[in-house]
Amino acid sequence: MYINTFKYKPEDVSCVLCTEYVKKLGCTALSCPCLAERMEAGTVGYAEAVAELFPYRPRLTARIMRLAESFPGTMWQDNAHRKRMETLRLLLGCRKERDTPEFFAALYLLTSNKELADRTFNCFFRGGIDFRYARRRGISSHDYTLLMAAKSLYCHTAEVTQGDLAEPQIIPDEAFRLLINALLIARFGLDALKITERRGQRGYTLRRLIRREAGGNAPSAGLLFPSEGR
Repeated sequence: MYINTFKYKPEDVSCVLCTEYVKKLGCTALSCPCLAERMEAGTVGYAEAVAELFPYRPRLTARIMRLAESFPGTMWQDNAHRKRMETLRLLLGCRKERDTPEFFAALYLLTSNKELADRTFNCFFRGGIDFRYARRRGISSHDYTLLMAAKSLYCHTAEVTQGDLAEPQIIPDEAFRLLINALLIARFGLDALKITERRGQRGYTLRRLIRREAGGNAPSAGLLFPSEGR
């Protein structure tokens, strides 16, 4: 059996090697055709990554762009968040059929703080996540939002929708950042956690995002968080 161990490096995904690159104009593509490969190589900036998540929606897009401007340089809440997620992954072991991007996105959300991690620990088993075992009595509104978002991502249900994401009154800024980060993981896998720069190798502007509205690009996040109401 042959196991592919090749990993893309920054020099492998330089924009000048792309067919969409024009010497005097730079990148001419509205959406990078090599985004997944560049994500693996660690050359994608946060602003570009989040701009790929949804088709243009005035209120939601404006909120996403503000989020990108304040990117703190890490996808983690803090080092304890990273340790909780890594520890739980070790406890659960590896199962190919279970370890999907959506599973890791839910794991990211549910380990974002100790209280929520404790409340949802019994939800995890070797086959996946069973949200019926979450302890909800006395849960904070912040943690409940993250719990419902994790369920939406993992189970493809509509506890959280695109419309909710556009409303700060429904999803405050701290939860919004975590949800958007989880959506990046759901789309790009654990490679999304490599993002440490706001801009990255390829600049991505709001102008490109607005122009894309007329196109047919419908990224996976739009399917994970439906636009219709509950």
